[in-house]
Order: sequence, then structure tokens, then C-alpha cells
Amino acid sequence: MAAEPAPFILLVGGLPPPVGGVSVHLQRLCARLTAEGWRWRVADDGRCRPLLLPLLLASALLRHRLGGGALVHVHSGNWRTRLLCALLGRLLGLPVLLTLHSFRPLDNPRTRRLARAALRLCRGVVAVSAEVRARCLEYGARPEQVRVQYAYLDPPALGAGPLPAAVREFLARHQPRLAASAFRLRFHEGLDLYGLDLLVELVHQLRRTRPAAGLVFVLPEIGLPDYLARCRTRLDELGLAEHVLIITDSLEFPALLRECDLLVRPTTSDGDSLSLREAQFSGCRCLASDAVPRPEGVALFRSRDGAHLLQRCGELLAEPKPAPRAGQDGWAGLAAAYRQVLRG
Repeated sequence: MAAEPAPFILLVGGLPPPVGGVSVHLQRLCARLTAEGWRWRVADDGRCRPLLLPLLLASALLRHRLGGGALVHVHSGNWRTRLLCALLGRLLGLPVLLTLHSFRPLDNPRTRRLARAALRLCRGVVAVSAEVRARCLEYGARPEQVRVQYAYLDPPALGAGPLPAAVREFLARHQPRLAASAFRLRFHEGLDLYGLDLLVELVHQLRRTRPAAGLVFVLPEIGLPDYLARCRTRLDELGLAEHVLIITDSLEFPALLRECDLLVRPTTSDGDSLSLREAQFSGCRCLASDAVPRPEGVALFRSRDGAHLLQRCGELLAEPKPAPRAGQDGWAGLAAAYRQVLRG
């Protein structure tokens, strides 16, 4: 008897450089789907021509009708894309699952209408935290429709390449070694969302007692070049140009964390941070702002409080490094969400 075809997943979202929230999740998800025998394709909604996305959904429907099952899994942060997929899925009889990596307040009435319609029409929702789930319910999602499941997936066992020579040389010259990251620079309610300004001042203050301290800041997409230039100017003013390395290229983040003493996440808002779970998986100390709930075991400082950040940083660096934390992988929960929406 012939084997039953594996389910097919149309992943709607982008695959930018391999550091940052959604991109890391999507890349690892593709690897995991392949390993588990599921078929998949990525539709980058930022690059699709207007008619291409409906055609891709129709192709997924054909696969669905031919056997094995198919679904559309939307990771896009664009509510128009989310609604388009949910609407076409409803018209075609194709299950659509939305993953919401964050759900910030929606000030625009039109965007609020889009969100309500998308949540009503989709088959299921994966919310990366209880807070995101609560926001979904506010916008009309049904309680049984929304599953809380953090987005972190363990990195593949193979493929963690070596760090670039410039990074290795920088790490060799500094102790302690701090790490931080941002997908792209942006402001949230008038503040630096990822806290690069706080990190610059942190290294300046930390060097008073630890002169060799250094920070690697990974920034695959700059986003705000003028603001980055101001931050670099501040580094020069403080004499920190040799102590803060800003990487604007792809980098194997797990490899970096294994060599660093502390990951700092000073965000003013956040989803379920992949970098924090990555650090816990790698056995790296974690320090984050208390702007949002954080994973168990992450040390906190008061958001935007530079003095408290410095204090907590010193306290953590005096403690032994933690053992790598198992049990972070979210594949089982995501696979359960797939099976649920496929059953209808």
C-alpha cells in the first residue's frame, strides 16, 4: 500500500537575514518541517506580486484535494496579508493558521477592523504569550481558537558555523563579553525599542570597574541609519569604539552566545523573545527589561533605568554561568496546532 502523502504547509512571511525574531523562527521551522517529513513552501509577502499570493493558496488547495492535507501558516506582521489569507482560505475551504509574534495596540481604526476580520475568519491562532492571546480575545477571537505557544525552536544540530574572524578577535580582547541584538532599529512610543542607547551607556559605566568589557550588537537590518550614526558618534565621544562591535550582517547567534558571558535584552516592548530562549538553550546568563513578562529564569531590571541595569549586570556577572536549559523547544506544541486546524 502506498504511503499517505505528507501534509503540505504554505508559510506566508519573509526570510530576511538569519538573525531576528520571525526570520529565525521561519528558518528553523522550515528545517524542522523537512526533518519531520512535512512538505512546505515559503511565500514572502514582502516580495510577492499582487496576484501571486492567491495563486499560491490555490496551489495549496490543489495539494489539499489530492490528499495528505494542506494548510496556510501565516507569519506576516501585516494585517492586510493576514486578512487576505484568512479570507481566501475561507472561500477555498483551506485551513489558515495565524502565528502572532506580537500584538501591539492598534491605533488606526482601519487596522483594528482588519484585525477583527482576520481573527474571525482564520481557523486557528498561535499566540506567543498569554498577553498576545488576551489581545486576540479583545479583537474577537474565540477562546478555543487561540493556542499559546512560544515560537522558539531548538537550532539544528548541524550547521552552526564558526564566528567571523573579526568577531573572534573582538571577543578575545574583551572580558566580560556582552551580547545583544535587534532585528532592525526602530522607535516605540518615542524610545529606542531595542535600547541600543542604554547599551552604549551600560558599557561606558561597566568599564569603570571592568575596563576590558565589550559588547557585540547584532543588527542584520539597520532600519534607522541616521540614528545608528548618532549612536556611533556617542561611542566615539565615550572612547568606546574598540569596546562595542556592531554587526550589520548575518551571524550564527547561538555560536556567539556560547562565547559570551551575558545576553542583555533592554527592549521597551517585546514578544516572546527568541534571543532570551536562545541564550538559555546555550547556557548564557540573561538580563532583560521588565517591560513585558519574560521566560522563567531570566533576570530583570526596571525598563529604561540605566542605573538598575548596571547594578543587575554586575550582580549577574558575579554569579556562575547557568547550565544549558533544556525543554525550550516548541515544535511539539506547533505540530499539535497543525493537526488541530487540519482536523477542522
